[in-house]
Amino acid sequence: KHEYLQLTHVFRRGKSIAINDLIRREINFFDLNGKPIKTIKYKLPFNEVESLGDNYLACNIYRGNSKEFSNLNDYSFVILDDETDPVYAFGADNSNHDMILTRVKNLYSFDNHVYCTVNFDNVIYELTKDSAIAKYRLVMSPDLLKEVKFETTEEALEYTSENPFFFGFFTELKDYSVFGLSVPNEG
Repeated sequence: KHEYLQLTHVFRRGKSIAINDLIRREINFFDLNGKPIKTIKYKLPFNEVESLGDNYLACNIYRGNSKEFSNLNDYSFVILDDETDPVYAFGADNSNHDMILTRVKNLYSFDNHVYCTVNFDNVIYELTKDSAIAKYRLVMSPDLLKEVKFETTEEALEYTSENPFFFGFFTELKDYSVFGLSVPNEG
């Protein structure tokens, strides 16, 4: 038996199922019959977690400010080994923590590939245990969204009301991909 305080992500790793608990800051692994295998505890708050093979995890940092890992405070994602040691960090967190308007920094797994999108960015990256590689770049207007850092909710609302932008949601299928976009005056 196990109690979860805030289950934020479930993912598969090989022949196991893993459950992330944001409040407890732990990932619990179970075999496919539900028998506990192991628990990994971590210090930074991770909203979503995906497996990068048998020994690495891609994690999105949930508005983390950490004294111990202060070098990661301005990033959106971190790759960890199974000992929860950071291998590398990726994706500037280009939103203000006081803003009420923000887009989730998404982490997705499709067909053994892990992809991420950074808040208010039009690029989708593939994460590996060694690097982040640009997979898609969405061109939606002559004025591309370039290194935007909104300081206030009003700035973000003004931009998004006048410009199309990528929500960060997408699905990669065998023959095509689907992207979630916002179009001004149409939603």
